[in-house]
Amino acid sequence: ISDIALIPSEMESFGLVALEALACGVPCVSTNAGGLPEVNINGETGFTREVGNIDGLAEAISTILSDKDLANRMGKTGREIAIKNFSAENIVPKYIQYYEKILES
Repeated sequence: ISDIALIPSEMESFGLVALEALACGVPCVSTNAGGLPEVNINGETGFTREVGNIDGLAEAISTILSDKDLANRMGKTGREIAIKNFSAENIVPKYIQYYEKILES
């Protein structure tokens, strides 16, 4: 039921919370820490800003909240990317292939 997912992390390994928000069609405003830019694509699924750029995060939030069409477009794109790139149907075979490769070594 959120309009935006705000993820102001200083350090982040992957960005699972961003992926969960995007899968629900919620645009993200995040820092560019760790793996967040892989999940939250700046200008497509939300906005990313440098760690510590509070004014930039606030501006990005304001931009999304003031433009319903942009918010809907980012939410739709985010959901499509989350499903396409990170669904179990797509990820599990990659893990299996990786484990098989490692076991053969």
